[in-house]
Amino acid sequence: MKILRRAAGPRLTLVQAHALRPNFTSVDALPETTSRIPLGAPGPIERYRTEFLFDYDIFPPSIMGASVQWRNEGRAIRVGDVIVQRAALPPFGLGLCAEFAVRITEIFDGPTKIGFAYQTLAGHAERGDSAFFIEDVGGTL
Repeated sequence: MKILRRAAGPRLTLVQAHALRPNFTSVDALPETTSRIPLGAPGPIERYRTEFLFDYDIFPPSIMGASVQWRNEGRAIRVGDVIVQRAALPPFGLGLCAEFAVRITEIFDGPTKIGFAYQTLAGHAERGDSAFFIEDVGGTL
């Protein structure tokens, strides 16, 4: 993990992030935590704007900024793409920023589930896989 002053700007590049390996050997050895947030909106998914997921516009900028490979290259997300995350420490910051990297491992792009999953890479403060998606479960998102 790199700790930087926020004013110092990005130090970990997307190219450097590509060379990083996952920071765990088996996700099966890690504890699993699942958070679900029912949106209470009726399906189907295509009725709603969901591009924020694939734009990686998930976290408020006061908590985390990011360099996103597919956005920098002007194309759609692909498995293997990396994201360099810049997290404010503590959230809402005191002028410190930690940089971490993650790699896209799966893309969900079906009629009932859209989003992606990534794995944390060497130096990340967390370990494992995370998935961000919207899913139609029984007609409710």
